[in-house]
Amino acid sequence: MIMVDNPELADRCRKLRNLAFEPGGRRFIHNELGWNYRMTNMQAAVGVAQLERIAEHIIKKRETGNAYQTGLKDIKGFQFPLERTEYAENIYWVFGLVADTPGLCERTVAKLTAAGIGTRPFFWCMHEQPVFKNTGLFVGEKYLVAERLARNGFYLPGGLGISDNNIKYVVKKLQYAL
Repeated sequence: MIMVDNPELADRCRKLRNLAFEPGGRRFIHNELGWNYRMTNMQAAVGVAQLERIAEHIIKKRETGNAYQTGLKDIKGFQFPLERTEYAENIYWVFGLVADTPGLCERTVAKLTAAGIGTRPFFWCMHEQPVFKNTGLFVGEKYLVAERLARNGFYLPGGLGISDNNIKYVVKKLQYAL
């Protein structure tokens, strides 16, 4: 779902989500790449229901992020998410940690896994995705920041259902893992 306050951008999004058909143009002739992202009524109903609770969900996600920030403040060796910048406040959709040194991420994730704590690695770099490399895209390209993040970052548990006790357990096990 995309929400915009710009009519031109809204029209552009509608076009691209509908296979980039040209308004008034011949059907199935495409001048640019588009997608079939038309939402079903069921998907729209779920989206509207979630939007009705978005303020509540943002509060919960920020509470989780703040609990991790507070509980982990003395841990060394990791970069933590920013709470805010001059233009935005973090809602902590995820709580990601980036290890400062190679190998620390893998060792920490292994110890958390052994303690029954699920983590998730950061998304992998686009320029290193086999699907793109196999088609000849990104040949010889390097993006050092993206590579460092992909290799050294992982997410802690943080779903809307996580309890304060679960967060304390994760914090304790992470402190112990280091």
